Amino acid sequence: MRHVIRLTCLTMLLVALFAVSGYQPTNAQTAEAPIPIKYGDTQKGSLKEKTPSPSFTFQGKAGDDVLIDGGIQASNNGFISDETTLTAPGTSAYTESINLPTVVLLPADGQYTINFTNVNGEGTFNLSLSTIGAFDFSKPLTATISASNGDSFYATKTRLYYMLPAKEALQFQVSYGPVGLDKGSTGNLTPDLHVLGLSGNPGAATLRFFSFDVAEVNGLLGGLSFTVPKNDDQMLLMLEPGDFSYSNPGRSISLPVTLTITQAK
Repeated sequence: MRHVIRLTCLTMLLVALFAVSGYQPTNAQTAEAPIPIKYGDTQKGSLKEKTPSPSFTFQGKAGDDVLIDGGIQASNNGFISDETTLTAPGTSAYTESINLPTVVLLPADGQYTINFTNVNGEGTFNLSLSTIGAFDFSKPLTATISASNGDSFYATKTRLYYMLPAKEALQFQVSYGPVGLDKGSTGNLTPDLHVLGLSGNPGAATLRFFSFDVAEVNGLLGGLSFTVPKNDDQMLLMLEPGDFSYSNPGRSISLPVTLTITQAK
């Protein structure tokens, strides 16, 4: 009993000292509550191994096509890896590992949770959440894709996403150029185009990801025309920088792309 009393008194003394000194537990000692995020938002923060990583919650509706992008970058040209998970709501709630960026078709209304887990290394994240709009077939799409190494070993690429219907075959016509470079630089960039289909079965009450190529064209050479047959489900168009290179003092490269899609009769 005497030892217990001494231990209790010591504990009370330490608590009092911490309170006076303004001591606060670190993130390594306490896990933070989930952070709310909604469509159109971006949340920034840091990731470090052996430190509890943040989690985020958002409200979704059945049928939402949601782009989740982590924007993870290593610190000081180092290395970072993590396992990101997405948890669905409801009585059949379950968690799936996801590779970012990813586009997912939500199966139900409710609260979804994004977690960064199993972090190796150290770096930052720039988590963004958005819904994907439908491609406008009434006019050609003119947009710019770009790539940059910035201050990280890993390239940062802009990607364009559009939802495509699956009722009819689609005819694609693509052209691009010229390449935009930093002053005094030389380089080259070619676009990659992917038409992605959904995993799982139509109508399934599970998380379904746009994860396999219905059509894939890498390194478009000046222009291209091709047809994608109709599908049983909606499809996702992703346009991104493919192989690129530039000379110093170049740090980034861009490319205007014009894309026309028509629905086959």
